Amino acid sequence: MIFSKLIIKSIADNVNKIGWVEGINKVISDSPVNIRNLFLIETRFNHTLWLTFVDIENYDCAIVYDIGLYGCVIQLSHRVSRVYAIYDTEEEKIILQTRLAYFKITNVILVKSTCVSGTCFEANKLLLVGVDDRTNKNFSDVFNKLNDVNNSVESILLSLDHFELPWITRKYSNKYYLDGSLRRPFEFISRNQKIKQLGYAKYILFILKSKLKKQPKISINTKSENSLMSRLINNLSTDMDLRDKPELINGYFVKPNGLLLKLHLNHRVSLLRISFDNLSTERYRSSVNVLKMIENHSRLVPAVLYESTHKDGMMYLETCFDGCNINSGMLNKKAVLDKVNDQVLNALIEIQSLHISSIKMNSSATEKYFIKIVQNVAAKFSKKHCLYFDCIAKYIANIVPGLTVPLVVMHGDFSIDNIIADKLSIKGIIDWEFSQDKALPLVDLFFYFASIHKSVNETSIEEALSLVLFQSELSTSNNRFVLKYCEKIPVTNELHFVLKIMTVMCFLNNRIDIKNEVKPEVIYDKNYLPLLENLYKTLREQQ
Repeated sequence: MIFSKLIIKSIADNVNKIGWVEGINKVISDSPVNIRNLFLIETRFNHTLWLTFVDIENYDCAIVYDIGLYGCVIQLSHRVSRVYAIYDTEEEKIILQTRLAYFKITNVILVKSTCVSGTCFEANKLLLVGVDDRTNKNFSDVFNKLNDVNNSVESILLSLDHFELPWITRKYSNKYYLDGSLRRPFEFISRNQKIKQLGYAKYILFILKSKLKKQPKISINTKSENSLMSRLINNLSTDMDLRDKPELINGYFVKPNGLLLKLHLNHRVSLLRISFDNLSTERYRSSVNVLKMIENHSRLVPAVLYESTHKDGMMYLETCFDGCNINSGMLNKKAVLDKVNDQVLNALIEIQSLHISSIKMNSSATEKYFIKIVQNVAAKFSKKHCLYFDCIAKYIANIVPGLTVPLVVMHGDFSIDNIIADKLSIKGIIDWEFSQDKALPLVDLFFYFASIHKSVNETSIEEALSLVLFQSELSTSNNRFVLKYCEKIPVTNELHFVLKIMTVMCFLNNRIDIKNEVKPEVIYDKNYLPLLENLYKTLREQQ
C-alpha cells in the first residue's frame, strides 16, 4: 500500500471529525517529509495522467481497485457515467466518502472487497483498473464474474506484469499495460520487490523475456486511436506533415509540470512536453519564448520544433540531446569535477551573454526584480514567519538601490540533473520550464553548486542550499568559478550575498503551487523552514 495502515487510520479519523481539507492538512503537517511528498502526489493528480493514454470515451463504466487517496476514482468519475470503487477497510470507506463529498461527486458506488461476488455491476463497456499487488485476488474475482455474466470487460489497465496475474488472457492484458508504478511511472519496480512478487524462477524468466523482446521496463499500448494522447500525437503528425506516425519510445515520464514523451519521428528522437493545467501551461509558454530567443545562438539549447494548444493546456516538441544526465559517479574525482565545472560555467556564460542588459536599480526596479519574489514566497508560508521575510526585504531595500545589476536569461532549475553529457563532454541543457528572460545573474550558478553537493552527499536540495550558501564558504574551486563568471557577466561584490538570498527565494518561488486540498503553508512550513531559518541567521550576522 502507498500509505501504512496507521496513516490510513489517522487520515480517516481526522477527515471524519473535521472535514476533508482540514483533516488531510493536519495529517500532512504531522507526517515526515517522505510521507508529505506522497500526499503531494496524491492531491495534485499528476499520478493519474496515464489516463490520457486510455480511450475513456469508449467506456460507460469503470471498476477501480485504487490505493492511497483514490485519485484515480476522482478523475475517472468525471469521464464515465459510473465508477465502482472497491475498498478493503472501513477507514478506506471514510476516506472515499469524505473526498467524494468534498468534490461533490455523486456517480461513484462504493463496494467492499468482500462483497464483490454479490454485487451487480451495470455496464456495457467497462474499464477495469487495478493498482498494487494487494488487488490480485479481488481483481480476478471481478474479472471472472463479469465475463461469466456478460463478457463486458473491454479493457484492463494494471500496474502488474503478466506473470503476476496469469488468469488474465493475453487479449486483455495487452490492451493497456504498465510494468512499474502508476503513481511514479519512471521509477521501476525494484529487483527485490519483483522477486518477492514473482518468485526467483519467474523473475529470471521475466528478465530473459524482456531482453529477448527488447521491451522497455515501462510500456503502454497507445494504439487506442480515440485516447487524448493519440489525438494529440495525430495532430502533431498532421500539422508537421509527417510521412510516418511518431512512435513512443520507453513509455513516458510524469514531470511536475505535465507529461514528457520521447518520440521517434523523421528518423530522429524528439521530446514532446504536454501540460494539463494553467500553471504548467504558463510555464511552458515562458519556456518556449525563451528557447526561441536563444536556440539559434547556442548548440546547447534544445530547438522548439512544434507547439500547439489543446483543451486542458498546451504541448511543444523539442530536439533531444544524445548522452545522459551528469551524475554523482562522474563527480567523485576533483580533476573530473573541475573539468565538468569548467564546461558548465562556459555553457552558462555563453547562454547568459546572448541577451544581457544592465539596469541601475531604483526603488521600483528593486521592487520588480527582488522584493516581489520575496513577497510571493512569503505568501506560501504561515503568517507567523513574516518576520523573516520583512527582514530579507528590508536588507535588499537597503543594499540594492543605486547598484547596477546585469539581467540575463535564467534557466531556473540549473542542476546537474538537467545537464546532458557524453563522456564528460557537455552536450545540452534541458528542462527549461522555469526559465525567464531579464532575470537575476549568479542564481543559476549558485543552484548548480548546491545540486552537486546534493548528488555527491545524497542529501536534500534544501540542505545542500543551506550548507553551500550559508553554513560554509563556497569552496576555493567554486569561488574561482564565481569570479570567472563575474568577469564575463559583470556582477559587483556588493551583490553576491543578495544573490545568494535570491537563489533561495527563486528556488522556493518555483516549487509546485499547491491547489485545492493542500494548504501551501502546510508544506512550506514543514519542508523549507530550516532553510529559511539558516538564511535569516546568516543575514543577521551580515548586519
